[in-house]
Amino acid sequence: DNIVVVEGNVTVRDGTPKIIARSFDRIENMREKNQGMIRLCLSVATCDIEGDELERLAGLFDENRGQTPVQMLVRSVDDRQIRMKVRKYVIDPTDELLSQARQLLGKNNVWMEKRPDA
Repeated sequence: DNIVVVEGNVTVRDGTPKIIARSFDRIENMREKNQGMIRLCLSVATCDIEGDELERLAGLFDENRGQTPVQMLVRSVDDRQIRMKVRKYVIDPTDELLSQARQLLGKNNVWMEKRPDA
């Protein structure tokens, strides 16, 4: 019941793809080891979010300080999108933080990605 990250190569021999793994690690360990190389992304529609939800999100970030930057994709009513770095918060992306953020913003509006500058 664990999510793992596998590093390796895929080869195709005899028409059958095979994974040659170099390393395995639990996703929790990868997040902890690579906090500075990933970022938390949030997609927020201005028409769907309330002020108290933003305050609860800020409280989550305060409680989970770390090394991972936060970025928001803000969508306006006319569907324009603005990408913003949330400079005030650098967080530890724990399972609990991700779960609570997804409850506030919606499952598909919270994700982790590798930073392009990492």
